[in-house]
Amino acid sequence: MFHKIIRQRNPRREHGMLLMECLVYMALLVVVLNLAFAAYNRCAENSKRLNQNVDDVVRALQAGERWRDDIRAAMAVDSSEDSLRLVQSNVTVDYVFDGHAVWRRAGAGAPLARFLPAVKSSLMEKDARREVTAWIWKVELLTRGAPERFRPFFTFEAVPSGPQTK
Repeated sequence: MFHKIIRQRNPRREHGMLLMECLVYMALLVVVLNLAFAAYNRCAENSKRLNQNVDDVVRALQAGERWRDDIRAAMAVDSSEDSLRLVQSNVTVDYVFDGHAVWRRAGAGAPLARFLPAVKSSLMEKDARREVTAWIWKVELLTRGAPERFRPFFTFEAVPSGPQTK
């Protein structure tokens, strides 16, 4: 009662993979892996540039806070086109913008030290107001990478503690 069904081998119905199919799958795998590698490299480069921009912002904010502390401690302020001299009770502090950097000297015999590197422009100017004279520092850093996305421009304001003139 049991009948055995004997199938004849049909080469069209064989299950398996031809060499051409294997090469096509390998080519597709190579394309997908190349796209993934390119995406990873782009993300890694963007992350590196973002970290550099964050470092520049932190450096500029720290420099701005130090500049504000120096202005607040100043008894007299004298400025020229690219420099600012702050006479404090115990020391004279000079700020100089030259060669894409802001330099700072604390003391008459001290050497200039690079205070803020990679600066595109720096302007320290007096802002006469009703009751006080404030000082404003506008600084723009050099851009890295795509300048249309990130323009590192900062403005700091401070008022000296010495006698105020309008």
